[in-house]
Amino acid sequence: MNDEELHLNLEDKEWPLTTIDHDRMIARAIVVDGDDNFYFVRANRDDDFGKATLIETAGGGVEPGENLDTAIRRELIEELGAEVEVICKIGVVSDYYNLIHRHNINNYYLCRVKSFGDKHLTQDEISVRRTYLM
Repeated sequence: MNDEELHLNLEDKEWPLTTIDHDRMIARAIVVDGDDNFYFVRANRDDDFGKATLIETAGGGVEPGENLDTAIRRELIEELGAEVEVICKIGVVSDYYNLIHRHNINNYYLCRVKSFGDKHLTQDEISVRRTYLM
């Protein structure tokens, strides 16, 4: 695999940019198992952006004092119940949510499942009724 990381910058064209008042560091993963099955999250949302059902990669916000490696491992246990091997960092997608004045810095990893156990969803994850897909 190439040692170069992919870097993408995405703009929000739907909502006007008035100000960005915070950055959110995020760790996300493309998750695959030994049989080449991929794992994603289905989230039913009803928020400032409207109602939607989304399929997205597993992952979430990096907590204060946490590094990216620890964050991705924690998020995958929380959301998928998966202990993983981090194969490599794919890259960074920088995007903006103008409506809520936020800049997301999404760090993407390729991870292979070592084992599955219990999920440890946070209350926020439970409240958006996430289901986890293979």
